[in-house]
Amino acid sequence: MYDGSGAEDGSRIEALRLRCTTFAARRTICYEGDAPTELFQLFDGWAFRYKVTRDGRRQILSFILPGDLIDLPLLGTERIAHAVKALTAISVCVFSRTELADFIYGDAERARRAGAAFAAQSAATDEQMLDLGQRSAFERIARLLNHLAVQLRKRGLAEAEGFRLPLTQSHIADATGLTAVHVGRTLREMRKSKLLSLAQGWLTIEDPESLAAI
Repeated sequence: MYDGSGAEDGSRIEALRLRCTTFAARRTICYEGDAPTELFQLFDGWAFRYKVTRDGRRQILSFILPGDLIDLPLLGTERIAHAVKALTAISVCVFSRTELADFIYGDAERARRAGAAFAAQSAATDEQMLDLGQRSAFERIARLLNHLAVQLRKRGLAEAEGFRLPLTQSHIADATGLTAVHVGRTLREMRKSKLLSLAQGWLTIEDPESLAAI
């Protein structure tokens, strides 16, 4: 997430905003290889970045939460290297890609914060590679849920006891390189271990320390 923190920056970013718009759940926002002239910042709802193999298999690269730029690399590149889909109904703020990039890179502190956001996204990619190469199913799902909990709490979008989780077992499977059946079995194991509970789309992390340790 790029945070243009500070009252002055906030008002200037507000002035750069072209409009706000909405997308229905499951709507594809952009496709791999697109060269958009506009950048979206997610205001409400969830989305995800993904790639699809030639035979139709999907790998979810990351989930996009409120406050995130839907495609941060477009600040420095012309084309999107993956597709983006709305997971839930979403609302976004729309910016000119070139105007927002000029604004961010026209100031050393804003450029530093953007660099930190790029570094965080790169670190998340490294963790996902470690998931797919070395971690067990239990560890992969624990890390994903813990990461989402931490990010949502930072943004004031999670309550002390839990948060709304709109992911299906298929979403979790495609993000962790598992099958939906394996995800379901692992989530049941987590419930039995009193790590978490999940009912009607609400996730309660009952033992945050143990989940983070895993």
